[in-house]
Amino acid sequence: LGFKAGDPNLPVLIGSFCRGYCAFDENLFDAGIRDYFDIFNWHTYSGPEQYAATLGRYLELLKRHGCDGRPVWLTEAGIHFHATLPDGEITADDERKQADFIPKSFAWSLAAGTDRHFFFVLPWYLENGIQFGALRKDLTPRPGFVAIAAAVDILGEARFLGALPGHEFTALAFHNGKERVLVIWSGAPREIELAVAAEKVVV
Repeated sequence: LGFKAGDPNLPVLIGSFCRGYCAFDENLFDAGIRDYFDIFNWHTYSGPEQYAATLGRYLELLKRHGCDGRPVWLTEAGIHFHATLPDGEITADDERKQADFIPKSFAWSLAAGTDRHFFFVLPWYLENGIQFGALRKDLTPRPGFVAIAAAVDILGEARFLGALPGHEFTALAFHNGKERVLVIWSGAPREIELAVAAEKVVV
């Protein structure tokens, strides 16, 4: 009420849902919280392939309470590593894992029904010996920072088009507001062939 009194057009996010669907969530809606937020907000640190199942339960909750038309933002999704190096830094292998995680996280999140995706977190951030940041303490970028920039640039205002069938790889198709984009990866090196209805393809 205070936010809207200050600015009626100010978008208000619900307090982030971060434990997966539970009775507490249902209780909030039974108590009438639907009248006090504009954007549904959730957090997760699970594997990206689990995003759809987690968000699916939330979307069912929103639909049951007449809120299914509201935007959905994943405002905290990241991957954390034990900082084993001096100054709370992580190894080069962990930096590679962070960079590998980021495009998959963006793609699975948007495919699951998220409207906006936020990586946690850009700056160096050490909490109880765990490092989250995409920047090092000296502000130089980790590969993950570059992965964030690339994912945002390539996916743009992504609208999910669907998944391509394939048991040896994952391929999620989007329209980024200008052109079609296919985010594709495999758990192991392999060659695949894809037929695409396009005169020009950039890889």
